[in-house]
Parts: sequence; structure tokens; C-alpha cells
Amino acid sequence: GRLLETTSAAFDANPDAPWAERIRDGVAALLDLLASWPEGAKFAIVEVLAAGPNALVRRDAVLRRFAEFVDGGRGQSPIEVPGITSVAIVGGVQELLYSEVIHGATVQLPGRLPDIVYWITQPFLGNDAAAAERQRARRSVRSLS
Repeated sequence: GRLLETTSAAFDANPDAPWAERIRDGVAALLDLLASWPEGAKFAIVEVLAAGPNALVRRDAVLRRFAEFVDGGRGQSPIEVPGITSVAIVGGVQELLYSEVIHGATVQLPGRLPDIVYWITQPFLGNDAAAAERQRARRSVRSLS
């Protein structure tokens, strides 16, 4: 719940901003929270898988909510993007986060922002626009360093 609340607040903070900017803000907030709260990251991303059926239902609901944020890119796309794209992207990001957490790299997650932003935006905006979004994310990561 805390992860979703933090991500939602950042994503929704500037509703008039372009979708890609809102994605960048939401993902940055998520990665920053995970990096600052390694125990919570481990529970929410790794241990939840063994926490029982109720926890898995809640996890699924949160991942579907994240997929709704991503699916907002559909309105920015000049092409028809397959319906499962947002769910697949969120699943891939979840797997990346899982791998980083179990390998002890939780505090380094904010540095993954540029590549995650590229990965999320590319199917909707195309290569050139996604590369520009990655560059913007790189600048925001550098300014925080």
C-alpha cells in the first residue's frame, strides 16, 4: 500500500503534465522509496510471494494499478499498442526490482530510473521519444546526486 500510495501521489501531482513526465515522476518516487526502505522493499517485492493467498491478491491488485499508470501511454501512441503491453511492462519492471533487491542492490535502484523510463515509454512513444525521456531521467538522477 505504501508503495502504491507514494507512486500514485507522484504520478498524480501534476495531472496536466505529459504522460511520460508523470511516469518518470511516479517511477522515481517508487525507486527512491524502495532505496530508502530496504526492509520494506524486500518484503513487498520478494517475501510477499511466500506470504500467502491474501498477500498475493493484494500484490496483484497493486500491480494492476501500476499497469493503469503505464496504460495511460496508449493515448500518446501513434500506433495501436497491444492490450497486454502495460501488464507485460509492469511484470518486467517487477522482475527487475526483484532481481536488484535479492542481489543486495536496493539502494542503487534510483540509478535505474533512466532505463526503466525508456522501457515503459518506448512501446507507446517510439524509440526517439523514449530516448529523449531517458535523457530527461538521466538529468534528474544526476541532479539528485
